[in-house]
Amino acid sequence: MDSGHGKTFTIIRAEANLTPICLAVSTVLITTNTPFQKAEALYKSAAGAKMEFTLDVTGRGSGSGVWEFRRPSFQRLLFTDKGGRNEYLQMGKARVAYLHGEKEYVWYPPSTPLSEPPPECGFLMRWADPIFLFNAPFSKIAPESQWKSSGTETIDGTKTDVLALPQGDDPEMGMKIWISPNGRLLRIRTGVQTPEGKVIGLINFKSVSFTTPSAERFEIHLPHGYVPAKPPKMAESPGPGERALLGKCVRWPSGTAADLAHAPGFGPLVVLFTSVDLEGPTVSTAQINDLRTRLKNRGVRFVQVWLGEKPPKTSPTWECFWDSEGSLEKNFGAAGTPSLYVFDKGVLKGGWYGWAEGDAPQAANVLLSALTKKG
Repeated sequence: MDSGHGKTFTIIRAEANLTPICLAVSTVLITTNTPFQKAEALYKSAAGAKMEFTLDVTGRGSGSGVWEFRRPSFQRLLFTDKGGRNEYLQMGKARVAYLHGEKEYVWYPPSTPLSEPPPECGFLMRWADPIFLFNAPFSKIAPESQWKSSGTETIDGTKTDVLALPQGDDPEMGMKIWISPNGRLLRIRTGVQTPEGKVIGLINFKSVSFTTPSAERFEIHLPHGYVPAKPPKMAESPGPGERALLGKCVRWPSGTAADLAHAPGFGPLVVLFTSVDLEGPTVSTAQINDLRTRLKNRGVRFVQVWLGEKPPKTSPTWECFWDSEGSLEKNFGAAGTPSLYVFDKGVLKGGWYGWAEGDAPQAANVLLSALTKKG
């Protein structure tokens, strides 16, 4: 165990009842036409990843780091520069930063899943923010129509497509991304204008693996005697190939009692988790009907489950439920909303995170492929 300054540490572990949802990343043949769509589909269907990178900020310094995440909300960012090693870790909604040379430990209040480092984490470490941005749907940064093709470029023998998100008339301002043929990001370049002049940050990914890290990889190390606010418990969620634990709810908008505990046992099932009190894109009726049709043609049942506050009293043409007592959220722990999960005979098979308008074709492809994947 690395004690940093020779101190004794208490370790808060991600125990069995704190394990988050961990979905196996299926090998999926995704039919897409553009580099943007390939990358969007790859990162949306990933349950976890490990990325090693270098960061160089013109005139400000450089460093290297490793970022790991495991959905719904475990992540660790280790970043080293000339000032030493900094660590930012999130376990559920609890966040802690270990900042060598600055502050010791800072315990942050609850946040949304997979949040970027707070300002206290230092200038260079926060220049790694684009990595956190791209864990969200690419279209949440900007729709595909705003990304402009900047040709191709070869990086370490790999031909990449370069996309630019311009800011103003200066071609150096804004963001550029380099996408490999399989949809992986190999480079991110960000340019901003400051009172002191232009600042350019360049992130190069040395390796990217979409193998989901184990929950034991995410431990919060605290100094001896340090007692933070108690981290919120997470749902006891299934891992890859494990049986799902859903539960009681009410049909919506009728309000009659229902139980989804056995719903996955009757065959292939896709659940769309939505909410009115959590940040996320809205999904239109047309989008849902598009997905339903694609699933129905393959014999897959579709239901929508509202989490959190009381949903609006609409009259959807598909099965709809509300987790009125919070039991589904407690037992299952969906990775934010809106998100899709696919089950077969009660076993969790795969998912699609941050479902947004226009995703239906790719999401259906990923979910259906997960059903046919062995294991």
